[in-house]
Amino acid sequence: MFAVGLDSAGWTVVTPAADTRIVYVSSSSGNDGSDGLSSNSAVATIAKGRSLLRDGSADWLLLKRGDTFGSFGTWNRRGRSADEPMLIGAFGNGNRPIIDSGTSYGISTVTSSQGTNNIVIQSLDFVPSSYNHFNAGADLAGIRFTARGSNITIEDCRIRGYKDNIVIGGETDVGTVSNVLIRRNVIVDAHADPSIGHAQGIYLGKFAANVTIEQNIIDHNGWRHGVDGDRVGYNHNIYSQTGAANVVVRDNVITRASFYGVKFNSGGTITGNFFARNSESIYLERDSLIADNVITEAVDMPGFAGWGVGINTQKTPSATIRHNLITNVLSATASGVAGIQLFNNSTPFSGVIEDNIVYSWRNALLVNTPGNGPDSVVIRNNQFHAVYSETAAADQRS
Repeated sequence: MFAVGLDSAGWTVVTPAADTRIVYVSSSSGNDGSDGLSSNSAVATIAKGRSLLRDGSADWLLLKRGDTFGSFGTWNRRGRSADEPMLIGAFGNGNRPIIDSGTSYGISTVTSSQGTNNIVIQSLDFVPSSYNHFNAGADLAGIRFTARGSNITIEDCRIRGYKDNIVIGGETDVGTVSNVLIRRNVIVDAHADPSIGHAQGIYLGKFAANVTIEQNIIDHNGWRHGVDGDRVGYNHNIYSQTGAANVVVRDNVITRASFYGVKFNSGGTITGNFFARNSESIYLERDSLIADNVITEAVDMPGFAGWGVGINTQKTPSATIRHNLITNVLSATASGVAGIQLFNNSTPFSGVIEDNIVYSWRNALLVNTPGNGPDSVVIRNNQFHAVYSETAAADQRS
């Protein structure tokens, strides 16, 4: 039997098929003249290893831990099925294999007639060591899957320092990227000069569907360490664009974004996450369920006086916001600082706000409805505690 399942520690385990070909690659000890079929006869380059994989098969490409490789380039191989995927992973002991892609993407897809389907990417470390904030194109990403594809898992990877660390689904119709699982990764430090474009930890384009983002550490995306001038209102930890469908964000640590922890234009479900030191943790534009999250220590945004919002309904017509703990604002105390802000921006809003605790915030619940007022809002069983202070904390962004 062939299957993709979880072990007792919750990690994805792929069982090889009877005909799986496992190709080993080592930049330190491999040779492209070898057959690549054992760790002792590894090939040296990703390009050679990929040439040995059979499209539409359950083959594996394993990179040696502790070694450093260049970019995968454009990926055009697919697995056989969701239960018999193509696996790109690691072998041996030590640190994750490093994919040093310079000023190019780590791995990307393009349009293909059959689609790029049934792929597991596991236990790799993506970094663009030559990128200096200015010297790359707008498509610089660690993992960029924008052509048609489905059944894609990204797990136990570190993706750091790209313009966008992960991009799923594009803005032009070259097919939907669907059934994507992004789990247990470290996704940090995306950044870009505005002349290149906006920087995101994870970006879901309008042709992304059925995407689950779970149990990741997503930290400090959109700006460079110590450079507050990078922090603009267009750079975020997660940006899920209008048009993306069935998006779930659950059980992640989402911290220190340039602006939004999650910019949720698509709507969907955000549950069980820990948010800290974002200027605004959750921003909504479509119907959403926001539940069982912890949001703390919202901070000022450079260029905005006193900005610190936990959950902002903004343009969404409907939302259920329940069982969230929102506590301890660090932002300065302007009137816009709010634990929960019902701001419908001239869009009629209806929703349920229940069983939340908002503690030590300038405004626990702020209703700000220019134009059309709320249609029907149920507010019940919450505990609201607001505190006014003239000054913000001395150190907001350590």
